[in-house]
Amino acid sequence: MFFVSSGMVGPRCDNPFAHGYVHLVHTICPPTCTRMLKGLPSNFVMLCQRVEGYLMDIETALKEAMTIDGAIGASLVDYESGMMLGSAGGGRTLDLEAASAGNTDVVRAKARTLDALGIKEGIEDILITLDRQYHLIRLLHRGGSPLFFYLALDRPRANLALARHSLRAIARGLDL
Repeated sequence: MFFVSSGMVGPRCDNPFAHGYVHLVHTICPPTCTRMLKGLPSNFVMLCQRVEGYLMDIETALKEAMTIDGAIGASLVDYESGMMLGSAGGGRTLDLEAASAGNTDVVRAKARTLDALGIKEGIEDILITLDRQYHLIRLLHRGGSPLFFYLALDRPRANLALARHSLRAIARGLDL
């Protein structure tokens, strides 16, 4: 999901190679980068073109989530009903149906707590850290649809910061 040149994360710019920074494709590479991508691996060029301005359906978004390093399972959930709109991964090691329903309770409880505290900010994401896994809940703020992405990651194989950035980009590109 990312292209790394070298160094640190750089500011938004028209050249993905400027300043020797690491550039996150989904947030940095504008369409004007395409002319500078000659000679790069085709998967990087495709990613740059795919992410900028591309809207994904639910199935595509979940497949993208499963490409995040360490991904075990992902789902898109309606947190009013607790019902999954779609899922990918999971299996015997992770019951996505049960996890999605359970995380609905987590989201509702946190929303009630913020309301009781008089905090008027929206929840961006919720992280649950286990001994061997990360569970990331990313709320989608779309009109009247109360949805969230749920992503379970294998902790030893995952990079939490990159997973959060990737899930944010996927959520932004989701077309409902």
